[in-house]
Amino acid sequence: FQLLHEVPGAPAVLEGYPLRLLATSSPKAQSSQWAVSPRGIADQARVHPEAAAGFSDGDRAILQSRHGEVEVTLCFDEDQHPEVVVLPKGGMLRDGICPNALIAAAETDAGGGAVYYDEPLRLRPIS
Repeated sequence: FQLLHEVPGAPAVLEGYPLRLLATSSPKAQSSQWAVSPRGIADQARVHPEAAAGFSDGDRAILQSRHGEVEVTLCFDEDQHPEVVVLPKGGMLRDGICPNALIAAAETDAGGGAVYYDEPLRLRPIS
């Protein structure tokens, strides 16, 4: 392993986009490979209740970035940080849910991965 000798700067805060995406692997999903049917799982956005003022647990909402948006089901979780939205990694764009639709087509500064954790997000009601 290699220890960091310099800490990269924090991602810029963007007015009106108070949240950050955390796209995680789980026992049910690894990248686009699903161990179970993704219906009812891929669109679950886990958020702290404070992160979703004006919404209720179980509400449908739009999770939006500057690059795209996806429709999600909000799952309130007081164990989450109030500035984070957790989505399962993977999902197919053709099915309407895919964290990749929310992020810039850029690589991380270290490791060459997707820039999931740098993308500012917001929740908005479905019109």
